[in-house]
Amino acid sequence: MALPFDTSVVCPVFIGRAAALASFERVFEQVKSGQGQMVLVSGEAGTGKSRLVAEAKASVGQERARFLQGACFEQDRALPFAPLLDMLRTLLVTGPRESSLPLLVPLAPELIKILPDLALWLPDVTPTPALEPEQEQRRLFVTLTHFLLGLCDQRPVVLVIEDLHWSDDVSLEFLLYLSRYLKARPLLLLLTYRSEEVSPLLHHFLATLNRERAAVEFSLVNLTVDEVQAMVRTIFQLKRPVRRDFLEALYQLTEGNPFFVEEVLKSLLVAGDIYFTGSIWDRKELRELHIPRSVSDAVQQRISLLSDAARETLAVAAVGGLHVDFALLQALTGHPEHELMQCIEPLIAAQLLVETSAGQFAFRHALTQQAVYQGLLARKRKALHLTTAQMMEHLYAPTLEAHIAELAYHFYQAEAWTQALEYARRVGEKALALYAPRAALEHYTHALEAATHLPEVGLIPLYRTRGQAYGYLGNFEVARSDLEQAVYLARATEDRQEEWQSLMGLIWLLSEHDDQVRSDFFQRLLDLAQSLEDPQKYALGKNLQAHHLAYAGQPEASITMHEEALHLFQQQGDQRGEARALEFLGQTIAFYGDMRWAVSYYDRAIALSRSIGEKRICAASLAFRSYAMSPALKEPAFSAQGTLAACQRDLEEARSMADEMEWTVGQSFCHLNASWVFTSYGRLGEGFTHARAAREIATEIENPQWMVASCCVLGETYLVLLDPSQALAALEAGLAIVLTMGSVYWTGNIRVALARASLLAGDFPRTEATLEQIIAQDRAPHTILERRAAWVRGELALAQRRPDVALRLADALIASAPGEAQRAEGQPIPALLKLRGEALYALGQLEEALSALEEARRGAQVEGALPLLWQIHRSLGRVYAAAKQKQCAHQAFAAAREVIESLAASLDETELRERFLQAALSSMPKEQPRTPRQSATHAFGGLSEREREIAQLIAQGRSNREIAAAFSISERTVETHLGRMYAKLGLGTRAQLAAWVVEKGLALPPIS
Repeated sequence: MALPFDTSVVCPVFIGRAAALASFERVFEQVKSGQGQMVLVSGEAGTGKSRLVAEAKASVGQERARFLQGACFEQDRALPFAPLLDMLRTLLVTGPRESSLPLLVPLAPELIKILPDLALWLPDVTPTPALEPEQEQRRLFVTLTHFLLGLCDQRPVVLVIEDLHWSDDVSLEFLLYLSRYLKARPLLLLLTYRSEEVSPLLHHFLATLNRERAAVEFSLVNLTVDEVQAMVRTIFQLKRPVRRDFLEALYQLTEGNPFFVEEVLKSLLVAGDIYFTGSIWDRKELRELHIPRSVSDAVQQRISLLSDAARETLAVAAVGGLHVDFALLQALTGHPEHELMQCIEPLIAAQLLVETSAGQFAFRHALTQQAVYQGLLARKRKALHLTTAQMMEHLYAPTLEAHIAELAYHFYQAEAWTQALEYARRVGEKALALYAPRAALEHYTHALEAATHLPEVGLIPLYRTRGQAYGYLGNFEVARSDLEQAVYLARATEDRQEEWQSLMGLIWLLSEHDDQVRSDFFQRLLDLAQSLEDPQKYALGKNLQAHHLAYAGQPEASITMHEEALHLFQQQGDQRGEARALEFLGQTIAFYGDMRWAVSYYDRAIALSRSIGEKRICAASLAFRSYAMSPALKEPAFSAQGTLAACQRDLEEARSMADEMEWTVGQSFCHLNASWVFTSYGRLGEGFTHARAAREIATEIENPQWMVASCCVLGETYLVLLDPSQALAALEAGLAIVLTMGSVYWTGNIRVALARASLLAGDFPRTEATLEQIIAQDRAPHTILERRAAWVRGELALAQRRPDVALRLADALIASAPGEAQRAEGQPIPALLKLRGEALYALGQLEEALSALEEARRGAQVEGALPLLWQIHRSLGRVYAAAKQKQCAHQAFAAAREVIESLAASLDETELRERFLQAALSSMPKEQPRTPRQSATHAFGGLSEREREIAQLIAQGRSNREIAAAFSISERTVETHLGRMYAKLGLGTRAQLAAWVVEKGLALPPIS
């Protein structure tokens, strides 16, 4: 006989997942002890992810943890914070409000911006004033985090987010943000996603978690044949094994997918192909079975047996989505409550719907909803979408703002263009205000499509905002097309306000991706600002034009223009504009080559941005300052004379801010600067680690500018290792990318490094040709980039045995170096003095050569520039040897070897270390036996006798002033010694140095 509809074919035992459940139990024990965790559950649709979540919840129990649940829905993937909103609404509707509302009250002024229906429970709440989109998003991240961590104070919390493959981008960013606060709180994030539907957005999320080792993953695979047999036997309570022919047919069709196994069995039962004889289960012959060939077939088989009213109810529910609100369903069908329940009950019995709470139903599985929806005629789907949207407007009128994303979806699917445009525009604006560009992009695309059917609608703001969203996501060509269209339409309609906005967006986009911005764009931008009588717009235009000039290789003009913009911002009281102008001035002056002056502007930008909470400007300025204070890429310039410890502090703070903001580009930028800084101080292993991290992030987010920069920093690092082949490979990869961008700045940087690599490889013609592409021989250099090219040209001349040309270039670069204060102080420029000394040596002027090289050595030691220092020692050794000063030559070569060994020791990779040692030591004369003094220096990390004495006093707790008095030297000299000692030993603090003294047995007896 056929089985009644109310017979369940859901397997009562969770088969094949015992290991996953046991692992979950172990993870939860860690959470109970206060160590928060993130668990990912992945698998194909139907493999039992939701069932695993349900079983995990049951195993923990409500008495051991508080459960919060949110879900991602396909139609909500363009709604910022969608699963978090689902979680909050579920909590307020079904949870104990007496425990959650008190926590929400202080946070409600923020949360009400994304959850307008919160006003139903807290009617007196007023939203806080809106901030810039990125700040607004960050403030909401903090608010949601406070709420969730606050719940953990009562008992452990398990936050379940299902179907992450349909998540919006902001929710994924928030989950990454939240993951960094888990470690010390009893909070478990349990996330599920379909492994076959990993979007680029989700892939980035998963890659970040993997890189940070922030999650445990349970990957569910299909069941084995034996496990499917166990399912069938359990469902039907069979005492004997399932007949093999049926089992193999079932397994071949379902491939062991648990949900599909249940769907097929249910269809066979409903069709009467499997039946109960009164004492045992039996079935028809295999050839007579009506086995569905897909989930859709299985669903349609069951639908065909429903009444007309039940089928119509199911169709209306499918158009609404995975979840079904009883009140809305009743309004749409027009059935009285008892009649509607009579339609729903067979749907539940047929395992099509499940009851989730009072007044709420859901499709048993997303595949079920999709099968029902796709089985409807397109014309009927369209009509039902329209009816659903219109009824939602009526039913939810008091809280309409909470449903605008659903309304935008339904009106768009119904092709009701007027309403589709209005709601899509509103959701797009909201998404951009929350810095959710992917969500905004989808809605603005829908709005533009709707607008093409409405001839009187203005398209300019839609193109402009969509172009902005594309720009945020790095889709340069499409972003430019949209913004150019907006500019064109604004000019055609003489809308100056929109033209300024659109042109500003276009220039920003071009400046970030392609330095070839037409000069008339800037003039038009400034003319528009003046015609609108808007001084702030004028200042913004000036600042942007100045920034473009700096990257295009015109720093002098840029500095003047930036200072004008800075003055205008100060007059208007625009502190954000002022902070940005200060940051840009620091960059421009660094491009010019005056590092100390650049640092003074970074100092001001950091102080101001901290005071106003502008973390992005602050993080960028900290990273730039670390670079400006280090010896990195400053060969032909005066140094700002920073220390490794100070640079490290800046980098750590900048990276912490970038992580906190989930600013991926900023993270890559921090790694880049860290690589340059550590490499320049001789911490080569850390330099490589950061360079590779920068490249990994840049490749992951497909940002061409930072991909080029990571190739450049890798190339420069290989040059320090004296490995021209690896350097050329990295740099040529970067050149291939940068030539498609048109960036003057990055093209120049790559080519300078390429010229150095070619010179190191002995390819002089290529070196010369590459330098000519940067600056002609007869042209005076004006930027740090051009000065570096001129310095490499001097090194080339020396290699070509033209020392007179090398000397002339060195002297010209020393005389023209920006920084009058440093010149007055007699600050050396070690790389140029090295070039000068080597040229004088080649010309036979040994005394002058020694003077230049000793000054170069002093400068490199003060800066802590170990990769340069060993080469200066080597040159000194050669000149002292030529001057017949054997003892001095021996000391210089020994000092070079010590620095080489120190550099090699910083490399963890054996192959890199051995190659560098071989290349560097092969350029030195054969080592002579060490003197006792040299042996002592070698034994104590390269510290000289005086440096060891200073270290002993540090270990006694003496101040710099006391040490200076003890040796009759200045405090500045003590600081210089300390910087050099830190660099040699790889330390960063006095405490670490004191510990090293004790470890080496150098500690003096305590002062009596």
